Amino acid sequence: MLTHLKLFFLNMSMQKKLSLIIIIFVIVPMLTTGLVSYQNYTRNLKEKAIELIMQSSNQMTSRLDDYIGEMKSITAIPIYSRELQQLLMKPGPYLERSDSIAFYLRFMNNMRKGNDAVYILDRDGNIFYNDKRFAVRANTEERFSQFQKIVASANGSAVVQGTETMLDTFGRPKEIFSVIREIRDSELGTYQSLGTVIVDSDIRVIGDAVDRLNDITHGSSYILDANGLNIYRNQNTSVELPPALINTVNRETGGWRDIQIANKSYIFLYTPLKNADWMFYSLIPTQSLFKEAAIIRNVTLMVILIVGLLSLVLAIFTANALTKPLRKLTRVMRTVESGTMEAKFPVKYRDEIGTLGTTFNQMITRIQELIQEVYIVNMKKVVAQLEALQAQINPHFIYNTLETIRMRAIINKDVDVADMTYTLGNLLRYGILRENEQVTVQQELDHLDNYIQLQNHRFRNKFKLQLDVPEPLLQAKVIKLLFQPIVENAIYHGLEHKLGDGLITIVGIQEEEGIRFTISDNGIGMSSEQEVELQQHLEHPSENVRKSDKGIGLRNVHQRIQIQYGKSYGLQVKSRLGEGTTVTVTMCNQPSWGE
Repeated sequence: MLTHLKLFFLNMSMQKKLSLIIIIFVIVPMLTTGLVSYQNYTRNLKEKAIELIMQSSNQMTSRLDDYIGEMKSITAIPIYSRELQQLLMKPGPYLERSDSIAFYLRFMNNMRKGNDAVYILDRDGNIFYNDKRFAVRANTEERFSQFQKIVASANGSAVVQGTETMLDTFGRPKEIFSVIREIRDSELGTYQSLGTVIVDSDIRVIGDAVDRLNDITHGSSYILDANGLNIYRNQNTSVELPPALINTVNRETGGWRDIQIANKSYIFLYTPLKNADWMFYSLIPTQSLFKEAAIIRNVTLMVILIVGLLSLVLAIFTANALTKPLRKLTRVMRTVESGTMEAKFPVKYRDEIGTLGTTFNQMITRIQELIQEVYIVNMKKVVAQLEALQAQINPHFIYNTLETIRMRAIINKDVDVADMTYTLGNLLRYGILRENEQVTVQQELDHLDNYIQLQNHRFRNKFKLQLDVPEPLLQAKVIKLLFQPIVENAIYHGLEHKLGDGLITIVGIQEEEGIRFTISDNGIGMSSEQEVELQQHLEHPSENVRKSDKGIGLRNVHQRIQIQYGKSYGLQVKSRLGEGTTVTVTMCNQPSWGE
């Protein structure tokens, strides 16, 4: 067994031997040590971090619970105030009782710093209130009638109302939450309803406490009521709380767990607020907790990489004498690769390198013989490709145009058909009968204008063409049918489905390297994934793509430009969903082969 392993090792190439030694005796031990240390450190760090976060979360929810409990206590003051109950039971004008009740309202409102306003609604519909910072509700009558129905079924208990947006005295929106309670007669023991007390508090009381916790955890936090309705969420929330996740938590004790959302790891933390029957949830990115561990991991990997590189350099220096002939052959190969076909490898010995060099020299000689044969065949092939691509556009466009004319004739039965037929004739004469493959920019724009006129017959003047091409550039030579397929693609895939008018803008620029045109539309655009897919489709089209596939016009123009001018030119597509698409066309000043 050992003999076979030894023979196997000795028969390996020098590169494989050196690589195996470095991996077994250097990289593997260091990597194993580093990974074990990193895992232990990460596990301990996670336990400590979660313990700290849970303590901070419990302290925050405890403060909020105490605050809501104090709001409930404020609503209980009218129940134990004999004088206030007598004022509410006493019939009489509003103003006679207002000053006396105002004293209690002022006292109740000043008990907590975060209170915005305190209201008392008696059983005759009179509203008494005390406010801070002009925080009086503008819709008191409508909202308080709803509150009366809520507290009537609460049997005298305080009811916590979730977040709502109210309008203050000046009509400005403001988010608040409230505690309401029915005031019942406790003096005479009848427990009849004497009115309703409402305590409003600014939602920032909750927001400030939650934001302080988020500064520590860098997470996304939420407070929801028993029905799952939103009470508060921090403004920089980067991930949505899955509704199905809420139903799996323990609403009595709280806790935490590891979860995955959109392929990202989070710590899901939940804590109850029992005074309000609310739940506090927080999604904390695991990555944010382990930044320090990531630094240790990176340092470990860097040390391993440096040691590995040093070992590799030492191995290369040792094997230099053995690999010198191979490196000489490599240099000759690179010379040939750069285009110097006359380069030859000097064969001195009959060993393996000599045999390889002799074979290489024979191969170069044969390649030189084949180049002349292949050159003529390729030139004929390029011409055939151009003719095939040129013919590919016309049937596609003729079909759409004839369908437009047919539908227009059936629906309108008017003389517009004559104009459309005349315009179609101009397009056909340009695309089919013109023999020259090179035309001026002006001729291309005239052809495009005919196409837009024809499409406006179909779409009731929906499209507008805006040109910004310098005068000297109008006489520049370009390939035929350059703009029309791109504009056609913009209409059928971007502007046709857009509400309102469509604008197509063409801008031409003469640059040192060549000519650049941008064709922009204000259509429906496309997503970033669709944009990448389309650009890849232009660069690497499938050989079995049907002619009716989306992007046939763009792909046709892109291929013809690259055949005519070279692979460094062509189309570049940029798009934003809902805003439009821009196609950039780049060409050199002179084609790579004659017209």
